[in-house]
Amino acid sequence: MKPKSILTRTASVLAVLLAALFSGACSSFPLPRDPAPPLRVGFTPNYPPICMETDGLPAGLEFDLANALARELGRPLELVECRWQELIDAQLSGQTDILMAGLTATPARSARLRFCTPYMVNPLVAMCRAGEPAASVGADELLQTTANIGVMARTSAEAFAKHHFPHARVIGLSDRSDAAINLMNRRIDYYIDDFAAIEYIISENESQLAFLPYPLQGQNLCWAVRPDQDELRRQCDETIARWKKSGELARMLDRWLPSYKDLVR
Repeated sequence: MKPKSILTRTASVLAVLLAALFSGACSSFPLPRDPAPPLRVGFTPNYPPICMETDGLPAGLEFDLANALARELGRPLELVECRWQELIDAQLSGQTDILMAGLTATPARSARLRFCTPYMVNPLVAMCRAGEPAASVGADELLQTTANIGVMARTSAEAFAKHHFPHARVIGLSDRSDAAINLMNRRIDYYIDDFAAIEYIISENESQLAFLPYPLQGQNLCWAVRPDQDELRRQCDETIARWKKSGELARMLDRWLPSYKDLVR
């Protein structure tokens, strides 16, 4: 019986030592956690300087915002490039986590998506050929025009123009880069778009184009998530609030839209 007793005590001591060893090992070397999932951002590079490409690489205000948001959330960024007309379907089908593509919060889109806190106001404005009588008309006179008005197809500008210009011919364009060409070739007499888009187009054609210095309709640019993404929406709203308080948002806006600060004063 004595040898059995010795073996039992020896085994007990070894068990205690091994438990202490493994306990210490676990406290010193914690098991790695699963990596954070990527933040899949729906992005359409057709809206400079908000969403664009430079030398084949994504760029613009929304790209800067997407990188900053991913860092805030501790998630790697994954851009999912979509055609404009496929953005909402990509979000609702779960191919993307959030849309950051210069989206305007409209009632129609709000029926399908949930918009985060707006990060900037971006009213609709009109531009025309510089030095012509069309450049000096007031808002009321403009709304009664019988001229040809160009807009980006399937945008809030198109919806606005069709509703508020009963006597005009509204022409949908497939690419913003066509706006200046169509104006200078006199296919259209006015082009209506967001302030950010108009400012960029005029910056490339300063001697030939001018914008009418009044807003036609106020609107906000927002990110969008699915209706079931309450937590992500909350995180985005809190991030935007921090950026506004710290001045970080203003710095990013000023980089891409230097005239924006004058618009919102």
